[in-house]
Amino acid sequence: MNWNWNGNWHWIPFAIIVLLGAMNFVAVGVFAVFFDKRKKAPPKDSEANETAEPELSSSETPDIKPNTGKTSAASPAPAPAPAAAISGKSAGTSAAPTLNSTWLVKTPKLIHADFIALAAICLVYGIFAFINIGSRETPQTFAEFSDDAVAQFTLDEPTVVKKIEYYSGVGVGGYTVTFYGTGQPEETYLEQTHNHIFKWTALEAPPDQAQAKAYEVKITGTRDGSWYPQLGMIRMYDENGKRVILRAANDLAALLIDEPGITPHLDDYHYNAYFDEIYHPRTAMEYLQQLWPYEITHPPLGKAIISLGVRMFGINPFGWRFIGVCFGIIMLIPFYLFVHELYGKTLVSAAATVVFAFDFMHYVQTRIATIDTYAVFFILLMYWFLYRWWKLPKETPFSKTVLPLTLSGLFFGFGAASKWIVLYGAVGLVIIYVWKLIRDKKNVWKTILISVPIFIVVPIIIYICSYAPYEVGKWHGEAHTFSDYLAMIWENQTSMFYYHSGLEATHPYGSEWWKWVINLRPILYFNKYYEDASRVVFGAFMNPLVCWAGLGALITCLVAGIVKKDRRGLIIGIGYMSQLFPWIWAGSKRVVFEYHYFPNVVFLVLAIAYIFNAILEREKSARANRRVIYIFTGSCVVMFLIFLPVLMGIRVPDWYTTWLAWFNGNYPF
Repeated sequence: MNWNWNGNWHWIPFAIIVLLGAMNFVAVGVFAVFFDKRKKAPPKDSEANETAEPELSSSETPDIKPNTGKTSAASPAPAPAPAAAISGKSAGTSAAPTLNSTWLVKTPKLIHADFIALAAICLVYGIFAFINIGSRETPQTFAEFSDDAVAQFTLDEPTVVKKIEYYSGVGVGGYTVTFYGTGQPEETYLEQTHNHIFKWTALEAPPDQAQAKAYEVKITGTRDGSWYPQLGMIRMYDENGKRVILRAANDLAALLIDEPGITPHLDDYHYNAYFDEIYHPRTAMEYLQQLWPYEITHPPLGKAIISLGVRMFGINPFGWRFIGVCFGIIMLIPFYLFVHELYGKTLVSAAATVVFAFDFMHYVQTRIATIDTYAVFFILLMYWFLYRWWKLPKETPFSKTVLPLTLSGLFFGFGAASKWIVLYGAVGLVIIYVWKLIRDKKNVWKTILISVPIFIVVPIIIYICSYAPYEVGKWHGEAHTFSDYLAMIWENQTSMFYYHSGLEATHPYGSEWWKWVINLRPILYFNKYYEDASRVVFGAFMNPLVCWAGLGALITCLVAGIVKKDRRGLIIGIGYMSQLFPWIWAGSKRVVFEYHYFPNVVFLVLAIAYIFNAILEREKSARANRRVIYIFTGSCVVMFLIFLPVLMGIRVPDWYTTWLAWFNGNYPF
């Protein structure tokens, strides 16, 4: 990092205001949790949600004598039991109602306000999410250059070609372009490495290079790998910058000029792949073309999900980003329901979902065609359903505990087949799972027996089935055994393990895990300067207000879980730690990036929701409590709008992005 503090002090007042705002919010939350003596005690394991209606067993029915049909002045009709007795509260106490000997709270039902709030959040966020997502105006047909393939063109008149623009498809290698004219043939080489995939590239001849006029052009391909390179389109220009009209002399050449309405766009994320999109959309395309994938460093399912958008809209930026954006919107639903499961309040659920939706990391990562979106989606679901199981009273019939366990295991399987970071979250699942078994001491062996297929067999089956595209790409319908298929999968597992454990490459935007925690080193995804002193730039990092307040809220949750025995705080902390600790170890072995912190954002916002809930339960006026939540949530949205140009990739004056460059140009970029 550049710690040269000469100039660029403009960021200090803004950063200090945000930091103080985060600290003030956490301070209010800490007071509400630990020092507000008038506040209701948080629900313990044997207590019910303060918003739930009390349920009475027959043993809790008020002691009322049966009616004999006789009345007298000396024997008046029995008076109804006082409300305090029915609710399980003694006079003068503020204890929450109990549900017999249940361990946790009963979840209130969703009301109309919940559905309205959730629909509104998804709609508004969805509008922002789809703006500037990418274009569909990119080449859709590709010419494959096998060993003996030649694309041949003729020119209307002899011309000196000074510039070539071309759009690369899948495959690694290059193309030799030969110009035939009055003198000796002249050649130039168009490179196609993995960094060129689904991008427009330009190659210009030096201005002082003497060239003969050409009247015929031939293109041949060379491969660097097991499959042939594919070229989507080619354009040529003369010394005056005028486009050269190419006439196809064979079918292969025709594929390179068959989409005349498409205009090349160099270095523009709307029309080109950026960052790891050179890998994952490529794999999605290879699945559809039944090719063995180039990128085999992650499990197959996430890229298969990306291929759904490609199948619907074509191999273009809109197509390969579409499904990720949809998942970014859809994941707001289980997030809302998870918060409601934890706290049972519409305002808390809605405010927390707004904070999560408009966090920078969530917004940026779901708009890039990488697989992290799907991993985080499944992590969220598997924790939500395991929590639903964890909070069930131990008196719950065993048959009713199977469904949430099954759904948790199912989504764990889908997640593990998408990206291995889900396995980190599985450590937290195991801790919570064992915790409940030890806590309840009921149906232990039944639960363990049913969990073997749920959390082991079913995920393994999902994982094995996710390799179906690899099978097609490898054998193309040729005879092979199931053992061959399993051997292929095992070989890929060892390959992935050695790749990730031994990845010692360096990267200018690599960052240690502790920088993620304080939001110190974002990762740059795209950056382009223009001659009019404007700029397009964006990358992945967290909303500073969410990051800093979330860290304080998380610590509060952990302490409250231990001191106040509010187990919700411990569960949030377990989820967060299980996603962070493996990267502490991995970061010492390989290069890591800010976007690896994406799963932790889920638990940071759940911790912020914990503070929301504590503030809302204070005995202070309800309006004052709500005002704190409104101000914090609104501030998060305002921060999103301020930073929107460096999240969406909006072209703005360079001075604006410089103003956002906190820490003397290192933050965000």
